[in-house]
Amino acid sequence: MTTQVHFVGSVPLTDAEDVLRTIAAAVGPRAPRMPDGETGAKQGWIMNQHRVFAQHPAFEKYDADSDWRTPGVRRQKYRLKADAALPTAASLGSLGYGDWAKESYATFARLKRDGAIPKTVKLQIAIPSPYDTLNYALDHNDMPKLQRVYEECLFAEVARIVAVVPNDELAIQWDCAHEFEYIATKSPAFFAMSQDDMVALLVRLGRSVPSSVELGYHCCYGNFKLKHFCEPTDTGDMVAVMNAVLAKLDRPVQFVHMPVPADRTDDAYFAPLKNFRPKPGTHLYLGLVHDKDGVAGALKRASAARKVVANFGIATECGLEQRTRDNIAQILAIHRDTAAELDKASAVR
Repeated sequence: MTTQVHFVGSVPLTDAEDVLRTIAAAVGPRAPRMPDGETGAKQGWIMNQHRVFAQHPAFEKYDADSDWRTPGVRRQKYRLKADAALPTAASLGSLGYGDWAKESYATFARLKRDGAIPKTVKLQIAIPSPYDTLNYALDHNDMPKLQRVYEECLFAEVARIVAVVPNDELAIQWDCAHEFEYIATKSPAFFAMSQDDMVALLVRLGRSVPSSVELGYHCCYGNFKLKHFCEPTDTGDMVAVMNAVLAKLDRPVQFVHMPVPADRTDDAYFAPLKNFRPKPGTHLYLGLVHDKDGVAGALKRASAARKVVANFGIATECGLEQRTRDNIAQILAIHRDTAAELDKASAVR
């Protein structure tokens, strides 16, 4: 078996044990990393961080205007009170990621001991970038003041994670979605940032992860009712950003994930990948698995990709948060069968 599979993070099953057992049964050693599924208190991706601002006395809740992504829906956001001092990282307290990792690793280690998951697999912990969390939760006027404070909190969480999970069994993935959505749309729904700002942020995040731990990035364009908030024109923005991040980082990056929309089997979408410059040991995963057209559609997208990049693993374009158990089983089977077909094709080339 040579074709690897990657899971972005969210898998809405009962708990971490259910997620790990289900993935292992479906794809086994094809997945070098397995997520805990972001179940329980961790569910909701960036939504679980709203409690950090809800419980802090410096913030007040307000109803923000609706935007193009969810017209007519006013989201609850947070802003600094007029007379409030700027919170410190210490006052914001725990963000939860370290505690969740400790719980997940206890389950992960037990399942390894029992032989329920492969001995070589690593526990993958996915963390949204601070831009994603703050852009959704805060008044944009407060973001410049709070981004570095929140980053400091995230770096403390990374330190907690690496303290409770053996580093040779750990992979940390930084999720970046709103960044790519802003670059694609320049919509006022997102806090304005330049591509250079985005690269600098992702480099800081990467540097916070010790080199003894695997590091990866998930490029994304959102997930609302099983569709991207905006569709990428092609892989160009992702290639440009990740090339710059990889060039500036002074540590290895083990994996990069890029989504592939279901209707993109054309050469134009994949053409920029010819300019992708991974570090030695960096594995590219393409999110070309879709349940709407199954193995046949995934193979069409893989065939188009292979015209410009020879080696890649497969994944869905985003997490599975909005899926049902039966749908998850279907999607896992598509991963397994697509990977097997790609291995057969490689063997005869």
